[in-house]
Amino acid sequence: MKKLSLLMLCVFLILVSFSQVIAKSSNEMSKSKIYINNQQVTFKNPVQIKNNELMLPLGEVMTILGISFDGIECSKSSMEGSTRININISCDIGNILMNNETTHVWVSGDNLDLDVPPLIYKDTVYVPLMFISDVLGKKVIRDDKKSEIYISDIVLPEPQGWIRLKNRPSGNERVTIKLDSTVSGIGSVGFRTNYLYKAVSINGKIYMIDNDGTLKQYDPATDIWTDKSKISELKNSNGNFKLAVLNSKILIIGVNCSDIYQYDIESNKCELLTSFPVEQIPASVIVAEGKVYILSGMYAGDPNTLKTLDMYDPVTNKWTKKKDMFQGLSDLTSVYYNGKIYIFGGAKRSTTKLEDLLEKDPVTGEIRLKPRNNTNEYPGQNIEAYDIKTDSWSYITPDNLHWFASGAEVCNGKLYLFGNEYINGKKIYCVKEFDTVSNKFSKVADMLPKEDSYSTVAVNGEIFIISGRSVEKYIPGKK
Repeated sequence: MKKLSLLMLCVFLILVSFSQVIAKSSNEMSKSKIYINNQQVTFKNPVQIKNNELMLPLGEVMTILGISFDGIECSKSSMEGSTRININISCDIGNILMNNETTHVWVSGDNLDLDVPPLIYKDTVYVPLMFISDVLGKKVIRDDKKSEIYISDIVLPEPQGWIRLKNRPSGNERVTIKLDSTVSGIGSVGFRTNYLYKAVSINGKIYMIDNDGTLKQYDPATDIWTDKSKISELKNSNGNFKLAVLNSKILIIGVNCSDIYQYDIESNKCELLTSFPVEQIPASVIVAEGKVYILSGMYAGDPNTLKTLDMYDPVTNKWTKKKDMFQGLSDLTSVYYNGKIYIFGGAKRSTTKLEDLLEKDPVTGEIRLKPRNNTNEYPGQNIEAYDIKTDSWSYITPDNLHWFASGAEVCNGKLYLFGNEYINGKKIYCVKEFDTVSNKFSKVADMLPKEDSYSTVAVNGEIFIISGRSVEKYIPGKK
């Protein structure tokens, strides 16, 4: 009996000693010095410990790192008999969804796993260091001997063939382009591009129109952005239009799902050129041989994609219906090359039943559109080519099937595609040249990771990629 009591006493002392070690370790961890971009910081909301992991106040970290966000929204939901707190953040990184019970984090559709779930303490959201590195894309170094933690931007070497412009951040830093405003009353702040439209070039300069209708000019020679004018006709468009160039004028296509405006950069005048035969949201627009081609898309208020191809002749001011595409696609990438219009990838909706398009969000519990994650709804391998002279479509099957192009440009007589593909479960960004004779892709350069919304435009033998945070220049053939 005495031996048993002695054994129990020893076990008790060991447990007490172990708990003191954990308490001491956690206490020391909470007192760690934290440096962000080589500056020691002190948070208003003190760091916390969860599952022996250091937790930092997310809002303060993002603010110090210069990551713009629209606030952190928290809401309760009941799932599987428990109540969890859902966290929703809209920021420069994308749309971040997570909750305080699971390690899963959804970042603009991509699924990541943390070592511990987020913590909510005194109305403040805390995240582990893994969130800082894997979600915010920052470099995190821990020096346990000195009880110091260093957080900084990851500086990646620029891939071959690319040139950093002075407004281009080093590596993949998350910053906002600063603009030189020449128009009073227009805020000289950063802007976000929209996948519904692209950049265009006229006389060696690049033009974009942001969601507020502000025309922005970029001069590649000086690497300076300038606000040129506010286009009042676009004030209620919310960026739902596409851009093209015809006769050195900017075409703003699909305003209010029906109108095409023509903007003269010399006179700063915007006038209605024509309207669609039927209201629709075009998937893509091509100007070729003096004509305007509207490809696919959706009717306003209808979830089904169209197979239509309509041509507008500005000389006769007439619309002509052309032969339908093989598939109705949205979100496609198109380009005109050697007498043909090529379309790459895209998404299709093949059902007329709205309930078949919806699902319950696993994080928020809200009803949303199903993600396009199968080859029937998101056929990245399908390439269609339209011959302008014969008014006919043909299918092209390339050598590698699962390539998703987000940008396509013709430069120095060759066709280049900018996009991504998944290799062994990892998302790889690169530039590929597409040979329309052999129907083969060949990788010509790597790319740094990109946000989903970026625009490509070719100017004087160089190709620019522009997003809301950076400008990069790719020079074909440069090693």
